[in-house]
Amino acid sequence: DEAVAVMERASGMSEGGEANISQVINLGGLYCVLGRGEEAAATVTRVGKYLTGYGRLALALVQQCAALQSGDQAGAAKALAYVREHRKDAPIMLVNALVEAGQQSDAADALIAMLASEGDRPTALEWVQGYRRTPPLVGEAKGRANRDALLARKDVRDAVAKVGRIEQYGIY
Repeated sequence: DEAVAVMERASGMSEGGEANISQVINLGGLYCVLGRGEEAAATVTRVGKYLTGYGRLALALVQQCAALQSGDQAGAAKALAYVREHRKDAPIMLVNALVEAGQQSDAADALIAMLASEGDRPTALEWVQGYRRTPPLVGEAKGRANRDALLARKDVRDAVAKVGRIEQYGIY
């Protein structure tokens, strides 16, 4: 509750006369991990019109999460389609969106493509690493399980082994 209150205050701060875009999106993301999709969807309606490509992708991920939590398959598909179309702005966001949607084969293909790309490889290798984690919040449990299943796939492990390795680190 305290974290939500702090994020609410931060999201209300003005940024160039408009809503603080990143804080509004971050608050929407917090509502998603708390399993409060309707509040996430309502929150991100406050995002202004001046978004970067990365910001639009981050917004689409919150919209996808909110739609999935409310059972709005059409809304989730629309958000995922946006991420697919604009993945060049942040390819790892496509992997995240596909993992969240439970589309393991497509997520594997996207991650393997990133590992094969010299430019995208560092981000992909960082994404596959294991770090100490807090217990999942209600809205994170399925996505975490999907990510773990993706990283257990032989095709993904083989692609990682060609260019690096997966390690576990005892830090957050």
